[in-house]
Amino acid sequence: MKLTPFLVCTFSILLGARAELPKKSGDSPSALLSLNAVTEAVLANYPPIKEARAKWEAMKQRVPQAAAVETLAALE
Repeated sequence: MKLTPFLVCTFSILLGARAELPKKSGDSPSALLSLNAVTEAVLANYPPIKEARAKWEAMKQRVPQAAAVETLAALE
């Protein structure tokens, strides 16, 4: 279980190091990465985060459904 955080940290450090490389005369500003861009990319594409977000959305849908069932049971 400790491998996943290690890989995420390593990935972030490597991309962060890439973002801090000195500019070459031919590099465009968009060619370099920023910490915010790397963080957003990791948060958007990291499978456990996607899975947790999907579970959260599913749980948010269960609350109205459970309330509706309770309301129907009370009406009967």
